[in-house]
Amino acid sequence: MFVNAPVRIHSPRDMAQLLDKLAHLLLRDHLSRQQITVLVKYMAQAGEAQDIRTLLYGLAQRVPQHGEKLMTFAEELKLIGRKEGLQQGIQQGIQEGQRAARLEIARQMVLRGLETHAILEMIGLSKDELQQLQH
Repeated sequence: MFVNAPVRIHSPRDMAQLLDKLAHLLLRDHLSRQQITVLVKYMAQAGEAQDIRTLLYGLAQRVPQHGEKLMTFAEELKLIGRKEGLQQGIQQGIQEGQRAARLEIARQMVLRGLETHAILEMIGLSKDELQQLQH
C-alpha cells in the first residue's frame, strides 16, 4: 500500500513502482474516479511526464479490465488540456494586442511631438522601448 510520506519520483523505475501500486489498488476497486484522477495528475507532474496518455497506457496494460476507462480518461484529460491551452493562448493574445496598441499610441505621440516624460508616464513604457520607437 501507499506510505503517508511524500513519494519522490526520480527515475522510470520509481514511476513503474508507483504504477504497480496504483494498478494493485485498481484491481481491488479501492479507488474512486476522483481519486484516480488526482493520483494520475500527481504522477504526471511528479514524474514530469510529457504525455499523460503514455502514463495511462502503461497503467491500462497493468490493469486490462480498466483499460477502456483509463483510455477514456486519457481523452478527457487531453480535452481539458486543450481547453486550458486555448485559454492561455487567448490571454497571451490579449496581452500582446494591448502591448501593440500601447506601442502604436506611443509612436503617434512621438510623431506629434509630445514630451518623452509625458509619454512614459501615460503609456507606461520603459525609456528603452520609447527610444526604439523614435528610431
